[in-house]
Amino acid sequence: MSLKELLSSSKTKSSLTAMFAEASLQHFSSTNNFELVVVYGTKIKSYNFEENHTHEEADTLIPHQFLALIAENDWREVCVWSPDTNVLTILLDLASRGRLGFKIRLKFLTGKATK
Repeated sequence: MSLKELLSSSKTKSSLTAMFAEASLQHFSSTNNFELVVVYGTKIKSYNFEENHTHEEADTLIPHQFLALIAENDWREVCVWSPDTNVLTILLDLASRGRLGFKIRLKFLTGKATK
C-alpha cells in the first residue's frame, strides 16, 4: 500500500489521527506551562480528563472545549490548531460577540504541509 493510499482511506485516517493525538498527549504530558486537549473520533482528551461524545464533527467540539477551558481556568493565551475553516469561523464569531473576555489571547493555527 502506498502512502497516498494509506492517507486517503477513512479507516486509516481515523487510526492515524488517534495515534497522533495519543502520542501528542504523551509527549507533552510533562509540560506544565500549557494544557493540551485533543478531539478525535468519539473522544475529547487531556492529561486529567477524558470524555466520550456522539457528535460526528469536531468543528463544534473544538470551540466548545475552548469555551470550557477559558471558563474553568485563568488562561491568558490559547492556541487552537485545526485545518477546518468551520472552526475558524465559529471562533471568530465567539470573539466578535465578546465571549472571550479581555484577558484571553486566541491564536488559531491552520494549514497543510508548507502552507
